[in-house]
Amino acid sequence: MTRTRRTLISFVALTLAMGGVASAQDREIRFVWDNLEPETKQLWHDYLLDPFEADNPGMKIDFQPTPQVTDAVRVQMVSPTTAPDMFMADATEIATYVDAGTLLPLDEYVEKYDLKSKVFPWALGLGFMDGHYYSIPHEFEATMMVFNKSLLDANGWKVPRTREEFVAVCDAAMAAGLICIAQGSAGNILVQQFAFEKYLTNYAGPKAVRDLFKGAVTFSSPDIKGAFELLKSDWDKGYWNDRQSPAVTIAQARSLWLEQRALFLAEGTFTQRFIDSSPVAFEWGATSWPSMRDGVPSASGIAIGAVMAVSKYTKHADVAGALMGYMYERKDLMLEGVGKGLQPRATPFAISDVSGDMAPSTRTMLTALLDVTKDPDNVGYAPWTFFPTKTNQYLMETLDTLFYDEIGLDDFLAAAQKVLDAELADGYEFGAP
Repeated sequence: MTRTRRTLISFVALTLAMGGVASAQDREIRFVWDNLEPETKQLWHDYLLDPFEADNPGMKIDFQPTPQVTDAVRVQMVSPTTAPDMFMADATEIATYVDAGTLLPLDEYVEKYDLKSKVFPWALGLGFMDGHYYSIPHEFEATMMVFNKSLLDANGWKVPRTREEFVAVCDAAMAAGLICIAQGSAGNILVQQFAFEKYLTNYAGPKAVRDLFKGAVTFSSPDIKGAFELLKSDWDKGYWNDRQSPAVTIAQARSLWLEQRALFLAEGTFTQRFIDSSPVAFEWGATSWPSMRDGVPSASGIAIGAVMAVSKYTKHADVAGALMGYMYERKDLMLEGVGKGLQPRATPFAISDVSGDMAPSTRTMLTALLDVTKDPDNVGYAPWTFFPTKTNQYLMETLDTLFYDEIGLDDFLAAAQKVLDAELADGYEFGAP
């Protein structure tokens, strides 16, 4: 053996012994998530990724927040050379990947890390298809009415809890030159869900929504049709951004609220990220949307902000499984991160459990989240988590044509029913509690 070769072997051995970056023991996965602000990305590292790697020597996470992640993953998943090992998706998208045969069943890791006892059953059940678990839920959230309390108080108005109070406040606000609901869907049809969810949940009611997507009633049933009729009526009155939502971006709509030119945001607990990064010069609060009909309680739609799935092409499924298990095993880390502004995962927690000094905005939104989800009668179903994908897509894409009278309500609902009927015939099952 030559001296040069002996030296090289000795150097490699020393590098491995010292745990160098070139260690043959390292097993790395590429984990693709939605685009994150730098501060949020750092919180992911501080309260999940870095502790995971420290506690699991040899396991590495290449965490890649990616703009337009959904479109990117759809393209990448078809090839073993481009597919991410692990990625985020909306819960409603998982069935598409299952049908395409591109996902790894996760049953082994659900059992190994006892996720059935740690994750909300309804949330874990979203990923159970064809006898296997194909996704694990991540962020737990709920739809909300976010309100400017200072502006309400200054005008002697109260946070509306009934249809009558809602109409009175919106009429008074518009008479005073204010926008009732700041809403902007320009360039982002996903925002349309915030509008029709509020009326389906608070006019039709959660049971009617369940019945609709189980095929027991149709879009033309009085409860469902009535919800869209009332939404259209309120749109025509100008309650929703003075009928200008399609010309306004969500960022511009939020600015209207921030500038105290609008009373309400029809969004959800995820709005906290925007509030945390903004100079809010007034007192605000969040609660469920008011009842839109006598006998239907004020309620919020529960949701999973994203689920995690694993490509069948991954070479390190054990690393992906361990990371998902770690997210729920280390509840202490989750609670520390939540205290810094991260969204909670789909597991029970109490405000008193959250570590550290929470920002007032964090405490306000977390309190609202727990308040609106503690009573089953106050729980509806957010479209991006529960609605059949194609039906939800139709509603989002076509809502503006209903608003601007390019399609009549009966035709709008009849077309939605055709899409739903096809999805039910294809085997869609409403995966909700």
